[in-house]
Amino acid sequence: MTMQEVLKAIISEVIHRKLKPEGFKKQGKNFYKPLSQLGWCLDVQSDKWNTKDYVEFTLHAGIFIPLTHELSSMKPSPNFPKEMDCMIRKSISELRGFWAGPLYVINDQTSVE
Repeated sequence: MTMQEVLKAIISEVIHRKLKPEGFKKQGKNFYKPLSQLGWCLDVQSDKWNTKDYVEFTLHAGIFIPLTHELSSMKPSPNFPKEMDCMIRKSISELRGFWAGPLYVINDQTSVE
């Protein structure tokens, strides 16, 4: 199993399983939970230099406000907004109060069990 496949498994079997009961919907590496006047977005962002043997990734969160999006873009809100569509965006590292590069690393030394 390549590390890219491990990341896909983590997204579907760990992250999605935790977020689905909380009302999040999944599209690729993106998750969205609509609320009455806003929505929460979560994005699993892979490093562009990843290889089949080494993967770095982090999480980005955002708050999507449909009315603000429509007024600022002069377009209707997407049905499934992504973190990049959010007016308020933060990495999980920022929310935790530090920045030390990628939040997670998967390589051949990583236990996947």
